Amino acid sequence: MQSWKGWFMGQADPGKPESSTNGHLLESRFSALQNLASIGYWELNLETEEFFFTPLAYRFFMLGPETDKPTRSNLKKYVHPDDIAAADAMIEQTIKTGGTCSAQIRIISDNGHPRWISLHCRVMPREEGEPLRVQGSSHDITEPKNAEIALRRERQRSEDAQRLAHFGYWDWHIPSGQVTWSNEVYCIFGLSKKDFAPSIQGILERAHPEDRDMGDRLIKQAIANRRPGRYEMRIFRPDGEMRWFESNFEPFFDESGALEYIIGTAHDVTERKRAEHLAVDREQRLRVTLNSIGDGVIATDINRKITQINPVAERLTGWHRDDAIGRDLNDVFSIISTDTRLTDMDPVQSVLSTGETIHLDNQTVLVRRDDNKRRIADSVAPIRDEDGHVVGVVLVFRDVTEDLALQEQLRQSQKLEAIGQLAGGVAHDFNNMLGGIFGLAELLSPHVSGNDLARKYLDLILETANRAAGLTESLLVFSRRQPTASTAIDVHDSINSALDLLRNTTDRRIVITASLEAESCRVVADPPQMQSAILNLCINAVHAMPEGGEIQISTQTTVLDKHYCLASTFDLVPGEYLQINIRDTGHGISAENLSRIFDPFFTTKEVGHGTGLGLAAVYGAIQKHHGAITVYSEEGVGTNFQILLPLAHDAPVSPEKASPEPVRGIGRILVVDDEPVMRMTAQDILEDLGYSVLLAENGKQALEQYRQEADNIDLVILDMIMPEMNGRDCFHAIREIRPDARVLLSSGFAPDEDIEKMQNSGLMGFVRKPYRLVALSQQVANCLKSE
Repeated sequence: MQSWKGWFMGQADPGKPESSTNGHLLESRFSALQNLASIGYWELNLETEEFFFTPLAYRFFMLGPETDKPTRSNLKKYVHPDDIAAADAMIEQTIKTGGTCSAQIRIISDNGHPRWISLHCRVMPREEGEPLRVQGSSHDITEPKNAEIALRRERQRSEDAQRLAHFGYWDWHIPSGQVTWSNEVYCIFGLSKKDFAPSIQGILERAHPEDRDMGDRLIKQAIANRRPGRYEMRIFRPDGEMRWFESNFEPFFDESGALEYIIGTAHDVTERKRAEHLAVDREQRLRVTLNSIGDGVIATDINRKITQINPVAERLTGWHRDDAIGRDLNDVFSIISTDTRLTDMDPVQSVLSTGETIHLDNQTVLVRRDDNKRRIADSVAPIRDEDGHVVGVVLVFRDVTEDLALQEQLRQSQKLEAIGQLAGGVAHDFNNMLGGIFGLAELLSPHVSGNDLARKYLDLILETANRAAGLTESLLVFSRRQPTASTAIDVHDSINSALDLLRNTTDRRIVITASLEAESCRVVADPPQMQSAILNLCINAVHAMPEGGEIQISTQTTVLDKHYCLASTFDLVPGEYLQINIRDTGHGISAENLSRIFDPFFTTKEVGHGTGLGLAAVYGAIQKHHGAITVYSEEGVGTNFQILLPLAHDAPVSPEKASPEPVRGIGRILVVDDEPVMRMTAQDILEDLGYSVLLAENGKQALEQYRQEADNIDLVILDMIMPEMNGRDCFHAIREIRPDARVLLSSGFAPDEDIEKMQNSGLMGFVRKPYRLVALSQQVANCLKSE
């Protein structure tokens, strides 16, 4: 191999012989120069394909001077496979063009880390111009190349991260006005580098018209305050799509305090804004839905903190939304069981523990914020996320206080109705017996004149029977089977009459006051029943104040609307009503007894001191007059009864009638009654009054007799309740035989609706059992004289 000295000298001056001293000196200088510059030289003989290297070049190619004849082909094994083509292309291009070419290649090292070599070469031709050699230099650029690669990789990672996060950055150099930004900013705006040069004005031109001034204003504020800033704006891409753009930025100042540049980030937040808008929309829809639900709704998170509460729940709990949100559920939704009276009920914890829905019955009491209590029915259900995990609970509850009260009133009404049916049946049989007692006693009366002892006993019989008739009348009034002799009355007169009687018989320690302020007090009613009802309530108040007290009676007019009437358990129609309040300061009524005070035969008095029919009769009388009666009482405070009666403004008040005398007459009368004592009594009374009498035990027998002697019968006195054929069916059958037949109904128990239908079909009148001689004579006379 040619020595480096000869090779170098040959290149330096090929036509002159060298001296060993000069050549050695020149070669030493040349080696020193290579080491200082870290440049190795090499030469490729194009005829032999052999390389010649300086020592430094050997080291760059990971070779040693002992390497035997390195050639173009065997050197490729030291070159990185990906760079062989580049090295060959550099040499071929140099030979082809005769110019200078460069390349950067990697040399494979023993430790597995390649070295980067920068190559430059040129062609050395023969004298005739043909290429002879390729001369080149090599420079180790591993460190700067690795730094460049690392920087490029870092930039690529940064750009990839920005792209994945839709996050870019921008830089605004204030003195020059130059703006630079990252590739992701181009992507956010939908622009390309070749079509658009970065500028603040370019951003503003693409912003939504409503947002253009905002960015400029916020940047100026940040500069003035020397603080970071932030803004969001809507931008339009070239294709018309609108995107949301967010930027966080900060101004930087030089040493003199002058603004030098502003650096900011650029973030596409479109998806976030859409999610926010969707969340707001869902929240709005949820709120509208919750607000439209008629039940109370409260939602909580897993920690029992309230997250939602609708207006119904606000109203029921007494907690406003702003105060309730974020509070522990127990603060807002405090409940008590009416069965156990426990205050530590916690259905929410059960739902959170089990994940099961719990339904609570209407034995739950909600304690409102103002400590008032309402009965509620509710359910508690878990709220689950997309993976099925329990993340909270939702409570749905409704106020059932009024519903339960109405149900209780309905049960009470049904109970009273059932008892009334029983009372009516008892009254029917009892009145038949009383009718015989009255009739026989009155028939006996003329025969005891002059016998004082017999007269005394007879009067006692009549008085006792009369008291028994009063009890029966109370039963019939309670059962609403007692027909009313309705007329227009002034209720104030009935109240004053009852109070006059009460003041004369009441303990002087009881103060009775009246405040009768109702402008109108005219109602259609049965005067004795109305006065008896008021008197009964006042006597009940007197008995509640054995040590004295006060009774206050007041009246006023009120208007009931359809909602009140529909909610009431009484048969009310909308309109004007007279309201009567009777209040006492007595010992009050316990809650246990309050629901039973209108039951017949129920009394808290000692045995022998009350029949238990007084308030029952009042209840029945008020219902009979299409009114309502309610009671409120507190033990140790007193009791208040409220009566509502429909007003009759235009009905004239009927004058009181004088007691009539017995009326005698003539004619033939058919008496129909299944009770023998009533048939005998009626026969004796009527014959004593001058009439002839036929008798029938039931409707069928009466119908047969009437068919045979219709022309000879002037009047039929017909019982209502009989076996085989009742009075109603018998009446209609008689009217079919003779449409102008005169029929008088007699009964101790007859539904009003049946009497009214029969009157519309020609019934002449009605006499209630137990009837007295005078009443029967008057009714018979009226029927016979009418055309």
